[in-house]
Amino acid sequence: MKSFLLSCFIGIGLLTVGCNLLKIDDPKPKLPPITMTGANTFGAIVNGKVWVPISKLNQGAIHQTSDLLQIFAELESVKNEIDQNINIVISGEPVIPAIYHFDSKSNNTNRIVEWQDDITDCNYSFRSSSSTYYWGKVEILKLDNANRIVSGTFEFTISVEGCPDIRVEQGRFDLKLIN
Repeated sequence: MKSFLLSCFIGIGLLTVGCNLLKIDDPKPKLPPITMTGANTFGAIVNGKVWVPISKLNQGAIHQTSDLLQIFAELESVKNEIDQNINIVISGEPVIPAIYHFDSKSNNTNRIVEWQDDITDCNYSFRSSSSTYYWGKVEILKLDNANRIVSGTFEFTISVEGCPDIRVEQGRFDLKLIN
């Protein structure tokens, strides 16, 4: 009887471990909260789906002069066949906590948003295709050079001829500045 009970417990234990190992669904990514602490977070809703870089190494912000800020992130997953990038640039004007509007039709090349999808070969960049059109905004909530922190929110829509439109909503970042 003892060996039967022991076999049952071992069987149930192996079945439980096996079920957990065979789990097909990865946990659904969640947007990080909007913070201003340098938590090294980045995320957005892209065409209705949560978009969060898998690694903190795939995101960053560069602010080496007072008139240039570049914020970028990449979501790359070989398993899920994803390789996408977001790039936001403000240049040629003092960058301070404020709202910056983007509109490619304004001919203001100092404020740029870009989207790149290497799997579909869709490159939404005004710098490489004159058929790229974008509009939106980024709000810099905090720019703390002493503690090397930039935080804010963003949203934009971008399109390029031959590729589907990309709608980015509820974007947020809280990044350590790269020297």
